[in-house]
Amino acid sequence: TNEFNAHKADIAQPTIQVKYNLKPKSYVPVVTFIDDDGNTEAYTKLLPLFQSKGVPFVSAVISGNVGKPNYMTLAQIKELQASGCEIASHTHNHVALDSLTDVELENEFYLSTQYFKSNGIVCNNIIYPYGRILDTQLDLVAKYFRCGVVVYGGVNKNIVHSYRLTRNALGSNCAVGENTLAFYKARVDEALSNNGWLIFMTHAGAAEHDATQQQYLSDTIDYIKSLNIPILTLEEAYKVRGNILELGYRGVENHVIIGPDNEFYASNVREGYNLQKKASGLNINSPITAFPKDTVTTVPFTIADDSGFPGTN
Repeated sequence: TNEFNAHKADIAQPTIQVKYNLKPKSYVPVVTFIDDDGNTEAYTKLLPLFQSKGVPFVSAVISGNVGKPNYMTLAQIKELQASGCEIASHTHNHVALDSLTDVELENEFYLSTQYFKSNGIVCNNIIYPYGRILDTQLDLVAKYFRCGVVVYGGVNKNIVHSYRLTRNALGSNCAVGENTLAFYKARVDEALSNNGWLIFMTHAGAAEHDATQQQYLSDTIDYIKSLNIPILTLEEAYKVRGNILELGYRGVENHVIIGPDNEFYASNVREGYNLQKKASGLNINSPITAFPKDTVTTVPFTIADDSGFPGTN
C-alpha cells in the first residue's frame, strides 16, 4: 500500500472506457486454457504436457505468492513465458475484488502489474479471484488490463464482454457430472458449431486434478487439434475475437460495441430496430436516404475510399 500511495499521483485518472482495433476480424472458433493460482504444478504437470502438444496455455499468477511453498518461482514463470505461454494477473493477494474499496482495488492491480513489469514479464490480462468483480469497478480494471475473465458461464459467443469473459471448468471445480471427457468434448463441439471462444479453467494444483483428469486434459487437447481449432493464449485469442470498438462495457448502461464481424450492439438502441452488418453497396459518400430505415447499419471503409470524410484532404 505504501508503494502504491507513493506513486499514486503519477497514475492517470480513469476516463470513459474506449477501446478500438481496426484490424479485420471474424467469428471463428478458438480455445484457450487458463490455469489459476500459479501453483508449482503449472510448471511440473502442465508445461510438459502442453509443450508435448505444441500448444500454449495461460498461467494466472498471484504475484504476492511467487516463490512461496507450492507456488512457482520467478525463474519458472519466466520459463513458461519463454516457452510461448502467457502470464496473466490473478492479483497480488488473491482477495475477492468486489469487497474492496477503489483504493484497495487499485493497490492490488498496481502491485501485481508492477511486480511483473519490474521482472521483465509481460502481463496484459487479469483473471478475477473467485470470478468476482463489480460493474462499478470496471473502469479501474480497464486502466490496467486489456481484458478480464470470470469463473463460469460457458462458451463466449458473438460479441464478447471484454471484462467478463466466461469459462468452463476442467479437472476441478466442476459441477456434478461435468468432469468427464465426454462433457469436455461437448463444450468443444459447442464452440465449433457456434464459432465460439471456449476458455477452459484448470487448477493443476488442486487434488481433484488427478491422473485421470490430467489424461482427460491431454485427450481434450488432442480432440481440439483433430478439429483444427486453434488453441491460443488469452492475448492471442483476443486479437482474433476481441471487439473492434468499445465505448463503455457490454451489460453496463450507456455502451456501444462493434464486434469482430462488424455486428453492432448498444444499450440505447430502441426496441424494434434491426441490426445490419456489412451493408452491401454503401460507402462513406452514400446519401442518408440510401440507408435502410429503422436499422443500425455498420459500413466498414478504408483510407482508399475516405473521400469526403471529415478531417481528410
